[in-house]
Amino acid sequence: MLPESEMRDLAKKDPERLLTLLDDAEKEGRPSGYLARMLEALARSSVDSVVPTLFHFLEHNSLVVQEGALLGLAGHPTPQVVERIREVTKNKFRNRVIQEIATEVLEEIQETALSV
Repeated sequence: MLPESEMRDLAKKDPERLLTLLDDAEKEGRPSGYLARMLEALARSSVDSVVPTLFHFLEHNSLVVQEGALLGLAGHPTPQVVERIREVTKNKFRNRVIQEIATEVLEEIQETALSV
């Protein structure tokens, strides 16, 4: 398994490779925490091509993976991402913890936008 520091480096330098590794890890049934750390690392990617993958993992069965996807999305505050996160906060069928994390991510995005 890939150490977190390498995940972060790949997210910055070769996000497509990290996406491939993430896909492989999901197919191999790697632990949810491992997938979540990979997703969270994608926040450091400078390319928005990672966003569809992060959206995909928002629907994962594991709450830990959903959290990782939300934290990964925090690094890509496009209008589409903000709207998708906002939908998570309002979806009454979502787990309350996931809704709270989504709210925190939105607040973080707004604070970052105000400080620029």
